[in-house]
Amino acid sequence: MKHSGSRHLQVSLTCTLDKIHLRVKDSGIGFNSEEEVMGRGLGIVSMRERLKLVDGELSIDSRVQRGTEIRATIPLNPFSKSAAVGKT
Repeated sequence: MKHSGSRHLQVSLTCTLDKIHLRVKDSGIGFNSEEEVMGRGLGIVSMRERLKLVDGELSIDSRVQRGTEIRATIPLNPFSKSAAVGKT
């Protein structure tokens, strides 16, 4: 609400056998995601870095005056690439 200006949003958290999926969507003011990453804020950069620590992925679809959808996916596989680092 703080950044989007929207009073309504949708949040879903689902789990499959191998991944956790988080989706947050609003109908707010939106933004240019490429410019946001290059800007002064750390919000998106911080989200990407945190997901990177658990081999997760972040996708952002935002359009000015059309809202934003953010998707985060985290693998549940204990043998992911970060768990395999240093193993032969």
